[in-house]
Amino acid sequence: MLIQPVESGKTALLEIQKLTKYFVCEEAAGYKGVLNKLVGKKEVGIENFSLSIHAGQIIGITGEHKCGKSTLLKILCGLIPFNSGTIIYKGKKIGTPELYELAHYVAKEKFTTPEYSLTLFECILRFVAEAQDSRTAAVDKAEELIEAYGLEPYKFKEMAKISMEARNRVAIVRGLISNKPILCFDQPYSYIESQYIPVFNNHLKALAQSGRTIILTTTDSKALEDACTQVITM
Repeated sequence: MLIQPVESGKTALLEIQKLTKYFVCEEAAGYKGVLNKLVGKKEVGIENFSLSIHAGQIIGITGEHKCGKSTLLKILCGLIPFNSGTIIYKGKKIGTPELYELAHYVAKEKFTTPEYSLTLFECILRFVAEAQDSRTAAVDKAEELIEAYGLEPYKFKEMAKISMEARNRVAIVRGLISNKPILCFDQPYSYIESQYIPVFNNHLKALAQSGRTIILTTTDSKALEDACTQVITM
């Protein structure tokens, strides 16, 4: 389903051609699970998936549970390898290591153990500082994001001691301030509270206008209508 067409003749930033990813099926319990592993029984995550993505687009990927949405994002962010197919970035064929440098993966509650010992303000400031030229600019940006996502009550609390909902909003903020050219948000509308969705969508649109490329997944296609320029059903 195409919501907004891309200008004809415009060169794609990212070309995904016949992408396939399978997993060894180990989910069955007991003897059957061991046997599946031994014989290499495979479960298809994505099969022959193709898509052209242009700079400045906000792409929505929707579909039923376990249709391959998250698998696709993890491949595009270089978190897992793919088995076959081709990915081309700016006309050059690339693989998993290059994808890891190009794309930032955002999912709920993705923090390392050391980050939990920081206060929420320290954590966000650390993320913002990577994309700002001066500490003053970083502090101002951190304050702006904390206010926008209703995080003031947790500002000086350790990350480990704040609510799951607040940590999920910090994960969203972390993605929004990444300096990578491609931002991938896995199921963001399922873990960000409804009152912050318009704020989030406006941030996505501003990033897209600046030339960033954004990919979102969700099982709810209606959630994508406000933000996305194109919606793909898997």
